[in-house]
Amino acid sequence: MRELVEVHGGYIYLTSQEGYLLATSTNAPLLTNSTTRPDLIMAVDTEEPTIRMGARWLERVYGNKFPPGHVVHVENANLGKQQYYIDSFFLNLKRLPIVGVIIIPRRYIMGKVDERAFKTLVVLISASLCILVIGCVFILILTNGVSKEMKLRAELISHLDARRRAEASNNYKSQFLANMSHELRTPMAAVIGLLDILICDDCLTNEQYATVTQIRKCSTALLRLLNNILDLSKVESGKLVLEDAEFDLGRELEGLIDMFSVQCINHNVEAVLDLSDDMPKLVRGDSARVVQIFANLISNSIKFTTTGHIILRGWCENLNTCSDTQFHLDQKKMRCSIKPKLRQQGNHLKKACKKENKMIIWFEIDDTGCGIDPSKWESVFESFEQADPSTTRLHGGTGLGLCIVRTLVKKMGGEIKVVKKNGPGTLMRLYLLLKTPADGADLHCQVDFSGHNAVVSKITSVVTHKQIPSILLVNIYLCWLNC
Repeated sequence: MRELVEVHGGYIYLTSQEGYLLATSTNAPLLTNSTTRPDLIMAVDTEEPTIRMGARWLERVYGNKFPPGHVVHVENANLGKQQYYIDSFFLNLKRLPIVGVIIIPRRYIMGKVDERAFKTLVVLISASLCILVIGCVFILILTNGVSKEMKLRAELISHLDARRRAEASNNYKSQFLANMSHELRTPMAAVIGLLDILICDDCLTNEQYATVTQIRKCSTALLRLLNNILDLSKVESGKLVLEDAEFDLGRELEGLIDMFSVQCINHNVEAVLDLSDDMPKLVRGDSARVVQIFANLISNSIKFTTTGHIILRGWCENLNTCSDTQFHLDQKKMRCSIKPKLRQQGNHLKKACKKENKMIIWFEIDDTGCGIDPSKWESVFESFEQADPSTTRLHGGTGLGLCIVRTLVKKMGGEIKVVKKNGPGTLMRLYLLLKTPADGADLHCQVDFSGHNAVVSKITSVVTHKQIPSILLVNIYLCWLNC
């Protein structure tokens, strides 16, 4: 019996149906000594622990006596700290039925299978954990990007909302300023008119005349400020609309120069209008805004010029004479460019002008004043910006004039810039895109000063040192006396 189970480290024993131990594969005793005679040992009382635990397990499950012919097969019986296979067989002898029990440890039969299953389970658990960790990492990465995007969207929405509220508040302020400026302009104009009537009264003493004149200057400055605020409010609210009407450009500029004549006398400055012979007489556009542009520019020049001259030049760019026009404000005349990129830009602007029946008219405002620092050439066109902070105390102003000028120039498809000049003063150059008259007549500007006491002469350009044809030099004193 020992040889049958010794290879697997198991046990085998034979018992009677009553449970008496008849034979085992171990050296455990089968008999027990008593006072009268030796008795057989019960299987549940043997000294071999494995057999004893197996017999007790069978007794607990099947009772004290096996039924005849009953066969037991147990795969996982916990005996102590190990699992065993328990199989029974029945030997039906004539006089003594015998029950045989085989107990074999599970590790000797299914050890490699269990080990492989354990390794497989470990691999599966490890793989599951790795997949779980990788999945969590990917989820964190993906959700992190999504969360950042959601945060950015939330911030963007909040910023847009704040911007919308700020724009609405700014629009309300602009509308309020526009309404208030408009309401204040009417009584201000009435005040100026009454002051003009009072100035014309010969009954005023010298002191009264000086006082009224000072009041009128302050009123005019206040009216100019209100006009600037109104124009700026219209620009910010997007309600600035340009008119499209036919007007005489030369006559408008002539009237503008004539309007500033008295102011030029007080500053000992000569105002000069220089229009080339090819300037069109009639153009289509917003004459009031064109006059406003040059009124602000000339007013600034007069403000900062104590002696010398202020020249307003104008010439028309002929789109048919130059095939490769370079539109640069740093050149007085349009020259043919050899750079392909600039040539393409010039051709594009020319084609757009021809298609929309527009012309390019260039202007210069040249003065002999104090000039502008080159580092301030761009900032002077910003709102509430001045080249020198002390300008407000010395000359007045709010820094809105040039901002409105640039806005109007851009509104008319042009551009304005401060350019370098030889000599003292400031040279501003700009161009405007104005429509040609409906009939397309080739009319040029012929300024008639027969009704004014003015001097028309030939002078030399300060910039090019060449003789300028058809230059109009306004004799301020004679004009003033003629008025």
